[in-house]
Amino acid sequence: MPYEEDQLRKHREAISRGDQVAVTLETHEGQRTPGFIKLLRLSPVERGARARRWLLACLALAPVTAVCPPHIPWPIVTITVGVVGSYLRRGRSELVAGGEARCPKCGAFQILDAGNAEFPMAHFCTECKERSLIRPDRTPASA
Repeated sequence: MPYEEDQLRKHREAISRGDQVAVTLETHEGQRTPGFIKLLRLSPVERGARARRWLLACLALAPVTAVCPPHIPWPIVTITVGVVGSYLRRGRSELVAGGEARCPKCGAFQILDAGNAEFPMAHFCTECKERSLIRPDRTPASA
Protein backbone atom coordinates (compact mmCIF):
# COMPACT_ATOMS: atom_id res chain seq x y z
CA MET A 1 0.00 0.00 0.00
CA PRO A 2 1.59 3.27 -1.09
CA TYR A 3 -0.12 5.45 1.52
CA GLU A 4 1.09 5.77 5.11
CA GLU A 5 -1.31 5.84 8.04
CA ASP A 6 -0.64 9.54 8.64
CA GLN A 7 -1.56 10.34 5.01
CA LEU A 8 -4.77 8.33 5.28
CA ARG A 9 -5.73 10.06 8.55
CA LYS A 10 -5.22 13.52 7.03
CA HIS A 11 -7.15 12.44 3.94
CA ARG A 12 -10.11 11.22 6.03
CA GLU A 13 -10.17 14.55 7.89
CA ALA A 14 -10.07 16.50 4.62
CA ILE A 15 -12.95 14.62 3.01
CA SER A 16 -15.17 14.82 6.08
CA ARG A 17 -16.59 18.12 4.78
CA GLY A 18 -18.29 19.01 1.52
CA ASP A 19 -20.72 17.52 -0.93
CA GLN A 20 -19.92 14.16 -2.46
CA VAL A 21 -19.76 14.20 -6.26
CA ALA A 22 -19.39 11.05 -8.36
CA VAL A 23 -16.45 11.12 -10.77
CA THR A 24 -14.91 8.85 -13.37
CA LEU A 25 -11.20 8.23 -13.84
CA GLU A 26 -10.37 7.59 -17.49
CA THR A 27 -7.04 6.60 -19.02
CA HIS A 28 -5.86 7.54 -22.49
CA GLU A 29 -6.77 4.02 -23.65
CA GLY A 30 -10.39 4.52 -22.54
CA GLN A 31 -10.37 2.38 -19.38
CA ARG A 32 -12.69 3.81 -16.72
CA THR A 33 -13.38 3.40 -13.02
CA PRO A 34 -15.82 5.23 -10.73
CA GLY A 35 -14.84 7.27 -7.71
CA PHE A 36 -15.89 10.32 -5.75
CA ILE A 37 -14.62 13.74 -4.71
CA LYS A 38 -15.76 16.05 -1.95
CA LEU A 39 -16.64 19.50 -3.26
CA LEU A 40 -16.56 22.46 -0.87
CA ARG A 41 -18.86 25.30 -1.80
CA LEU A 42 -17.50 28.53 -0.33
CA SER A 43 -19.78 31.27 0.92
CA PRO A 44 -18.98 34.90 0.06
CA VAL A 45 -17.68 35.36 3.63
CA GLU A 46 -15.29 32.39 3.30
CA ARG A 47 -14.09 33.58 -0.10
CA GLY A 48 -13.42 37.05 1.30
CA ALA A 49 -11.50 35.60 4.26
CA ARG A 50 -9.29 33.50 1.94
CA ALA A 51 -8.59 36.55 -0.24
CA ARG A 52 -7.73 38.74 2.78
CA ARG A 53 -5.33 36.12 4.22
CA TRP A 54 -3.50 35.91 0.89
CA LEU A 55 -3.26 39.69 0.52
CA LEU A 56 -2.07 40.21 4.11
CA ALA A 57 0.56 37.46 3.75
CA CYS A 58 1.93 39.10 0.59
CA LEU A 59 1.91 42.56 2.18
CA ALA A 60 3.77 41.20 5.21
CA LEU A 61 6.34 39.56 2.94
CA ALA A 62 6.89 42.61 0.70
CA PRO A 63 9.24 44.54 3.05
CA VAL A 64 11.35 41.42 3.60
CA THR A 65 11.84 40.98 -0.16
CA ALA A 66 13.51 44.41 -0.37
CA VAL A 67 16.66 42.77 1.06
CA CYS A 68 17.15 40.64 -2.07
CA PRO A 69 18.92 42.29 -5.01
CA PRO A 70 17.64 44.01 -7.14
CA HIS A 71 16.01 45.73 -4.21
CA ILE A 72 13.21 47.80 -5.77
CA PRO A 73 11.37 45.29 -8.04
CA TRP A 74 10.76 42.53 -5.47
CA PRO A 75 8.41 44.43 -3.14
CA ILE A 76 6.48 45.73 -6.16
CA VAL A 77 6.18 42.22 -7.60
CA THR A 78 5.12 40.80 -4.21
CA ILE A 79 2.42 43.43 -3.75
CA THR A 80 1.19 42.88 -7.32
CA VAL A 81 1.02 39.12 -6.76
CA GLY A 82 -0.90 39.76 -3.54
CA VAL A 83 -3.51 41.95 -5.24
CA VAL A 84 -3.97 39.67 -8.27
CA GLY A 85 -4.01 36.52 -6.13
CA SER A 86 -6.55 38.08 -3.78
CA TYR A 87 -8.81 38.85 -6.72
CA LEU A 88 -8.48 35.28 -8.06
CA ARG A 89 -9.12 33.70 -4.64
CA ARG A 90 -12.22 35.82 -4.14
CA GLY A 91 -13.65 34.55 -7.44
CA ARG A 92 -13.22 30.84 -6.63
CA SER A 93 -16.55 29.53 -5.29
CA GLU A 94 -15.80 25.78 -5.22
CA LEU A 95 -12.80 23.74 -4.10
CA VAL A 96 -12.07 20.02 -4.22
CA ALA A 97 -11.32 18.77 -0.68
CA GLY A 98 -10.10 15.38 -1.92
CA GLY A 99 -11.52 12.09 -3.05
CA GLU A 100 -11.06 8.38 -3.59
CA ALA A 101 -11.06 6.04 -6.56
CA ARG A 102 -9.34 3.00 -8.03
CA CYS A 103 -6.79 3.20 -10.82
CA PRO A 104 -8.38 2.22 -14.16
CA LYS A 105 -5.13 0.52 -15.26
CA CYS A 106 -4.01 -1.51 -12.21
CA GLY A 107 -6.96 -1.26 -9.79
CA ALA A 108 -4.93 0.21 -6.91
CA PHE A 109 -6.64 2.42 -4.33
CA GLN A 110 -5.99 6.11 -5.04
CA ILE A 111 -6.38 9.27 -3.00
CA LEU A 112 -7.46 12.11 -5.27
CA ASP A 113 -5.74 15.39 -4.47
CA ALA A 114 -7.38 18.56 -3.27
CA GLY A 115 -7.34 21.62 -5.51
CA ASN A 116 -9.37 23.91 -7.68
CA ALA A 117 -12.61 22.55 -9.11
CA GLU A 118 -11.51 22.75 -12.75
CA PHE A 119 -12.33 19.65 -14.79
CA PRO A 120 -10.93 17.51 -16.21
CA MET A 121 -8.28 17.12 -13.50
CA ALA A 122 -5.14 15.04 -14.11
CA HIS A 123 -4.16 12.26 -11.71
CA PHE A 124 -1.13 9.94 -11.75
CA CYS A 125 -1.45 6.49 -10.16
CA THR A 126 0.87 5.92 -7.21
CA GLU A 127 1.43 2.30 -8.27
CA CYS A 128 1.68 2.10 -12.07
CA LYS A 129 2.29 5.84 -12.70
CA GLU A 130 -0.44 5.85 -15.38
CA ARG A 131 -2.04 9.24 -16.08
CA SER A 132 -5.81 9.43 -15.91
CA LEU A 133 -8.30 12.26 -16.13
CA ILE A 134 -10.90 12.92 -13.44
CA ARG A 135 -14.26 13.99 -14.81
CA PRO A 136 -17.48 14.51 -12.86
CA ASP A 137 -20.32 12.16 -13.81
CA ARG A 138 -23.09 13.96 -15.61
CA THR A 139 -26.46 12.36 -15.13
CA PRO A 140 -28.92 13.14 -17.92
CA ALA A 141 -31.75 15.46 -16.92
CA SER A 142 -35.01 13.62 -16.45
CA ALA A 143 -37.77 14.62 -18.84
